[in-house]
Amino acid sequence: MQRHHAQAMKMSIIIREQYTDPEVRTIAFDIARAQQHQEGQILALLRDWGLPQTTGASTDTELFLP
Repeated sequence: MQRHHAQAMKMSIIIREQYTDPEVRTIAFDIARAQQHQEGQILALLRDWGLPQTTGASTDTELFLP
């Protein structure tokens, strides 16, 4: 899930930088903030449970392999 949240933040920032429509920019910013917050919650839970804070996948494409 960490990589999923990081990808969502990245995509939202790209959209925010490339679009001039204020509504699109606001939505993209809100998405990035929400994903960042959720990623922080996930990392805190993993820390509290004594689990590693990495996905183990070395590339984005590995996440989509069966």
